[in-house]
This record gives sequence, structure tokens and C-alpha cells, in this order.
Amino acid sequence: MTRHDTTRHDTTRHDTAIVVPVYNVEKYLPQCIDSIIHQTYPHIDIILVDDGSTDSSGRICDQYASLDPRISIIHKTNGGLSDARNAGLSHARSKYVYFLDSDDYIEPETVEILRSVCEQDSLDILSFDVNEIIIEGRVREESYDYWVASGTYPDVMTGCQLYTALCNNHDYKSPLQVHFFRREFLTSSGLTFRKGIIHEDELFTFSALLRAQRAMHIPARLYNRRMRPDSIMTRAFTQRNSDSLHAILREILSEHVRFHDDPATREAYDLGVRNLARTYAERYAYAFGQQDSRGHSQFREMMSGLQALGYDTSRCTRRVKLRHLYSLKSAVGRILPGIKKPLKSAAKSCLSLAKKAAKRVTTRFLDGEARSIIARLSETNRPGVNRIITLCVPRHGNRGDIAISLAQRKLLAENFPGHVLIELPGDLCAGYPRLITRNLNTNDVLLTNGGGYFGSLWRNEMLAELNILRHFPHNRIIVMPQTWYYSDDGRGRKELACDRRAFSQFTDLHVFARDRNSFDLIQREGLYPNARSIHHVPDMVCSMDFTDLVPEKRSGVLVCLRPDPEKVMDSQKQNEIVARLLRGSGHVGFFSTNPANSPVKIRDWEAALAELLTRIAWAELVVTDRLHGMLFAAITGTPCVAFDNRTGKVSGVHEWIAGCEYVQMCGGTDEFGGAVDRAMSAPNVWDNSELRPYFSEIVDAISGRE
Repeated sequence: MTRHDTTRHDTTRHDTAIVVPVYNVEKYLPQCIDSIIHQTYPHIDIILVDDGSTDSSGRICDQYASLDPRISIIHKTNGGLSDARNAGLSHARSKYVYFLDSDDYIEPETVEILRSVCEQDSLDILSFDVNEIIIEGRVREESYDYWVASGTYPDVMTGCQLYTALCNNHDYKSPLQVHFFRREFLTSSGLTFRKGIIHEDELFTFSALLRAQRAMHIPARLYNRRMRPDSIMTRAFTQRNSDSLHAILREILSEHVRFHDDPATREAYDLGVRNLARTYAERYAYAFGQQDSRGHSQFREMMSGLQALGYDTSRCTRRVKLRHLYSLKSAVGRILPGIKKPLKSAAKSCLSLAKKAAKRVTTRFLDGEARSIIARLSETNRPGVNRIITLCVPRHGNRGDIAISLAQRKLLAENFPGHVLIELPGDLCAGYPRLITRNLNTNDVLLTNGGGYFGSLWRNEMLAELNILRHFPHNRIIVMPQTWYYSDDGRGRKELACDRRAFSQFTDLHVFARDRNSFDLIQREGLYPNARSIHHVPDMVCSMDFTDLVPEKRSGVLVCLRPDPEKVMDSQKQNEIVARLLRGSGHVGFFSTNPANSPVKIRDWEAALAELLTRIAWAELVVTDRLHGMLFAAITGTPCVAFDNRTGKVSGVHEWIAGCEYVQMCGGTDEFGGAVDRAMSAPNVWDNSELRPYFSEIVDAISGRE
């Protein structure tokens, strides 16, 4: 039986409904409701669906309803999460609807940001990121940033395009709580929640994306997900999990003709079917020992049905077999404990053989661009050929690193026309160091690529370079403009001492720091005791000028804020900034200088950089805490407000361009408004004439004129 609370005020101005299914969450419910009540956007309907709670959850709902007229309560007999959500959805009358779990809570600006972005871009679905809170002991072995998208999706897409893009970057998350919907889109599509199953989000979210014409993802952590041992998401897998996924897959396959035969939806539909099939196989395998004859029969029939439709099920069956082997290994380990030692010894022997085989490298497994680089390296490795070789240039897509490499290339080409210039990509240096070292000689000038990866935070590239440089201790070695950062703990001090020893072997070393903090650290710690010279110079990107990209009229604001360990601002402060921009700007967009899983070949550097710089040049304002977000704004003459990062490199490099008043450093959210005003009102003319002499120091070091 369902009972509706009739105590509510006029909701004609309320364009967003938040539906909260409630079942036995008395411990967490007050924080959840409080987070909704105190939203910065007040025009919301709050629909609490008490799904037959047997604890005090229902009474808590009633108490809150008596205090806030925006709250409606539906008391009903227990029917499960899907039934509760359906009840709330049918009760909603707003333009937008959001489904929040009652044991979680949202950030204060969540509704304001989501509805504003939906309004400005006329969206059917908007997805976003999550803060994960692990409580009550160790729950799950997950990365803290598992719920934060690694990629950036700045454009409005169809739901199919967004689903495909998210999946390709391993960013897709099906839980309903990370998606915000236009209600009319849901009702006109006939979308409801299937009752009697778990994992219902897998069906609902995917079905919604298949139908959405306008969808988008924003890089904002607006939802706080609580991991607790007794939640549906953290319980051990049982046959019910596989049964539910079997039912979901059957329903998706029932629409095979509609979506598979449509060219606009085929790619996303087939990708979704394959993903669901693998998830189903995994859950089936985990609960294999609990499966009855019906469960086994369902799995065999589903695999046969998928094969009949042309899907490759080998990965699904392989998952099941691997799970069985794992179970067998565990059983053998329990029965014969003594077998572990010989097995471990055999595994070490196999690993040793594999490592020896890996050392006998060839170019057979390299892509065409890498093979041509190695061929050129080999062909030019002869007496009389002067070479300048840059190690670890990017092919990973970081636009800041690409800009640095292009600036270095230009500097070398203009000043060393008689030299052979070779750029060795980072993946080649890390994966094939022996192939590289045997094609270098003692006359080569070796450059480490400029950037911000020396120290504790991003060590892999530096270690890859060291692995090559250690074979040439007497070559001229140039550390191009770089940032250093070591964590202030035992590990950081150990890494600093290790690097001091490693670099002390070089007899002709020249070091260039691009920010004052790094320069002072090098001097204070005696990091390079045998260096021939240590300089403080600007970032290489400061030598560039792209003001020719600026249009006659700019529009909109672009935001680029870090999601990684270098960020200083927490998600709450980032949300405050985004909300303020949405209130006062015509349009707010997002971009990243380091889009995930977007490799760029060396031959495509210029096109990839120009695409991003053009977008920045068209903006009225850039807000960022990324160093090259700030520098890209500077070299395109775009007003910018920049926040510092953990290593201090943003403020450190900003000292070089402090004369560009249209690029303002901001110390915190309380200074943000003033910084925006100063940036927007200042003349936006990029002039790097005073910085050019510093780059001559690099030329002198390379040429040996120092």
C-alpha cells in the first residue's frame, strides 16, 4: 500500500526533483537529507520514498517533512529499489530529476551546477564524478580515483557517442547517482526501472544513453558515495547477481533489431552488449559453486544466443575458465601447502627466462613511427655526424608536454642547422632502452625532455631517462627546463638522495629549472654536485606566440582543474568556483591539457596543439590550476585566473609572466572575484621579448660555449 504526504507548498517554480529511496538507513539518512535541504539552488522538490523501512527511517522522513515544505513522502510496502524509484519518478513533476541513494550525500552546489549546465546545453543526460568515502573497515580494494573520470568530454554528444567515449577511456559508470536526467526525456522514452532484479542501473542507464540525443560529462565531484559492508554494492556475489545480469542482457538483446541495425547506435549498442556479457560471465563465475542447474543452463543458452547474433563470447568463457583455475589453485593450496614453494620457484624461473627473452629486442613489435625513429638513429650513428637527441618526448597526448617539445624543436632547429635532431618518445625509452643505447655514441648531446616530472610525483619518465643516460656519463647532458618536487617525508628524502647519487656520475651536466622553488631546492640540497652549470629560465612554452588565433569576438568561460595528486584545491572549492562561473557567465565549458587515452603521434603534434589553442583563444576567460592551462592562455592573449598546484610550479612559472596582467594568480576562492575582474580588464597583449635571452643560455650550454 502506498500513502502520499499531502503537506507541500506550490512547486510551480521547482524545476528539479530529487528522488531518495529509503530503506533501513537511519544511521545515514539525516546527512543525506541535510545535503539536499542545504543546496545552493533552493527550487527543488524532495521526494522521499520510504520503502517499508523497519527501523526509524520512516519517522526521520516525517520529521524532516514537518520542517521543510519542499519535502514529499511516499510510504509504501517494501518492493525493492527499482519499485521505490519508479514510485518517486511517477510522483515527480519537475523539468529535471535526480536519484540519490539514502546512505550517500551530495555537495552543496550539486543541483545548481547540474541544472545550469543542462540549461545552457539543452541536455537529456548529464554525468559527473564522485568522491568515494570508505568507512567501517576495509571494504574494497579500489583506487581512490576509480570514480573520477580520467578523460575530459567537453562537447555535447549523443548518448551513444558519450557511452562509447567513456567506455574507451574506462570512465563509464552505470550507477544512477552519477547521472542527472531531463524528466520529459525519461517519460517520453518510456524508461522505468525493472523490478525484482539487482544491478538495475546497468539496464536503465545504458538504455537511457542509447536513446539520448544530447548528453555530456563534466569533471566535477558532486556526489559522495559511502562504501559500507552491508550495502548492495559491497555484498559477496551470489547467484542472484548473475540471474539479474542475465535478465538485463536478455532485455537488451530483445532490442537488437532496433539498435544494432541503426548505424547511429550500432557501435554503442554492440559495445554495451559485450560489456554486459563479460560482467555477466564474471558474476556467474564468482558464484559458480552456488549455481543450480537453471543458472548453468541460462549461461550456456546466453552464450549460444550471443554467438548466433555474431558476438564473440571467447572472453566470457575465458573469464569463467580462469575463475575455475583460480578456485582450483586455492583448493590445491589448502590441501597441499608444500606445493607453494616449488610452484613459486618455477614461476621465478619462467619470469627470468621471459626477462632474458625481452632483452633480445627487435623493432618487430614497434609501430611504424617508432621503427622509423630507430632506423634514423641507427643510420646517423657514424663518425662526423653531430647529433642532438631528446629523450622521452611525449606520445601520450599531454598537450603541455607536446607544446614543450615543439618549442624545444624550434629552438634547436633555429640554432643548430648543421646537427641531426632526433626525438625519442618516452614509450620507446622506457620499453626499449637497450635498442636505444646501442645506437648512441659518446659524441651525442643528450637532452632530457622539459616538463614537471623530476622528483617524487612522476618518476617513471625520469628513471627511464636515467636508465639510458647512465651508459654515457661523459656526454654533454642537458636537463631542459624542469620542475622538481620531493615529498616531505622519508620516501621523498630517500628519492632525493638516490637522485643525487645517480646524477653525480655525469661530468658535463647542465641543469635548467623553470621555477624559483625548483632552482632553490637544487641549490639547497646540492642535488647536482658535479653539474657544470645550473640555471633559472622560463618554461619552454613561454618562447611561443599564438595570438594570431584570436578571433574578433570571444565568448564563454573555459575551466581546466586538476583531478590528480598535484591539485591543491579540494572538490568543494572547485565546485564553488564552477557554480560562481555558471551564475555570472553566458556559457561555461571544460577542457584538459592532458586528456586521457588520447595518444598523439609525433607527426601529429602541431595539429593536436593547434586544436586546443584555438578553443582557448576563443574564450573570454580561462580558469585553471594547470601550468600549461595558464601558459596557453598567456600565449593566446586570453584572460586567465590561475590557482597554484601542489609542487608550486604554477606560481613559480607565473613569476616569468607577471607583467601580463591579464593572467592573474589567485590564492583562494575568496580572492576569485577580484582576480577575474583584474584579468578581464587588463590589456591582453602577449609580449615575450624580455624572456628570449634566457633561452640563449640553453643554446650556449648545448653548443659548449658556457
